[in-house]
Amino acid sequence: MVHFGYDKKDGPPTTYHFTVDISSVIFHFCIDESDLVADVEGSEMKWSLLKKKDRVSRQVLTFDSIRLSQTSSNKEWAGVPELLFPLKENSGGDSNNSPQLTYKSTSKLCGDNVKVLIVKDACIFLVYPAWMFVKAFFQNLPNPDIMDIEEVQNSVQIADRWYRIQKEGLPSIDSPSNAKIIASKKILTDFQLRIVLESPRIVLVDNPSQDSCILEKGQAVTLGLGHLDFLLHNDPRKEIIQKTFFLHDLEVFTGTTIDAISSLNQQQQHSLLYPLCLGAGLTSCYQSGDLVETSKWISSDVVSVRSAYTDMTLAIDVFLRVVLDYRDVQNAESSPSVDSVNVATITTESQNLKLLPVIKKSTSVACGGFDLLVIDDSGRHFAGTQDLVQVSLSGILYRNVTATESSPLEIRLQLFNLELADCLQPQESPFRIVAVGNHIKINDQKDMGIAPDDKRQRWR
Repeated sequence: MVHFGYDKKDGPPTTYHFTVDISSVIFHFCIDESDLVADVEGSEMKWSLLKKKDRVSRQVLTFDSIRLSQTSSNKEWAGVPELLFPLKENSGGDSNNSPQLTYKSTSKLCGDNVKVLIVKDACIFLVYPAWMFVKAFFQNLPNPDIMDIEEVQNSVQIADRWYRIQKEGLPSIDSPSNAKIIASKKILTDFQLRIVLESPRIVLVDNPSQDSCILEKGQAVTLGLGHLDFLLHNDPRKEIIQKTFFLHDLEVFTGTTIDAISSLNQQQQHSLLYPLCLGAGLTSCYQSGDLVETSKWISSDVVSVRSAYTDMTLAIDVFLRVVLDYRDVQNAESSPSVDSVNVATITTESQNLKLLPVIKKSTSVACGGFDLLVIDDSGRHFAGTQDLVQVSLSGILYRNVTATESSPLEIRLQLFNLELADCLQPQESPFRIVAVGNHIKINDQKDMGIAPDDKRQRWR
């Protein structure tokens, strides 16, 4: 429903409320008929757009279930066609009729925007090149046109649209000669994006190529999570960009790809990692558009790993493949095309190159402890499984600050209560403890995130 208000003097602004309900929908994204990108299939789609008298636009989109499939012909990742789909335990539907995907967007009159994306009970195949290929399709969308007070005064309103008026003797608003003036008057809008994944299962595969038959016999590492929360806040008024990332109850499982998809209830004793909670953040500070300072931090609970040698090698191979895919994509994006290089432009820009400020970088890591237990389950040396080596730390602190004109370089690493044990030796043997560090009493446990009890005993 639309209530028009532009024809009423001193009346309320135009308000509207649109709703769309579709029981089943499929979106095909493609560059042209032969260059496909992805398909999105959803059920019970509900979309609404609301604008009240406060002129704040509110948009809500929900899906009861949703699937994302990449349809490109690239053989490097064609072995994993579905990138996101619902977990099998949700096929019967939720008793509370809770949608699997919820998207909300709020846009204020000044241009400030807040977006929230919530996805529940989804299985995500993290094939990095495929996800970046889908993301690149949406990166060339035009930005919204927002006018400041001066532009509004030099404009005329016809119905619900505004048209700029060119003054006599002045260049057009859209002319190249006036581009610098418009850029200097660019409106600074606040932007927030929050992504929440509830009970997701993230699958990493060792070979996503078309010839790998990954869905039949591929090896995979599955990350089980109770909750994932990501927040991006871009505040150009304060010239600060903040990114925070939180994980709750992170577990790691190894096995085949079929196991990652079909296993509905992963048991704790099969996890390499005891349920872990951690947070990370990145803050970038700018001054007159130039980056002047970055601050990174990571804080985690006690990292307790109980792994067989075969599981460790499988997990390392999969993680190395993910890192390699990430580097390949980054190198492809950063390398310029030969056709786009203009020698004259480079020479002119180098002559006008200004001295950029020294960027102050700091990195802080705090971990409540580390416990690694390596097990032999090959059956070649022992009748059953046998504990081999255990490495324990009651606390880890790391800090790295780059040198600037006002502060020197600072690198600090602290390991608390290091202990290395040979589990093949009897419990009472004096040779069981191979190496031990100084038992330092930690007084600032709040800063380290260490609870008073010894959580290293959780596996026992």
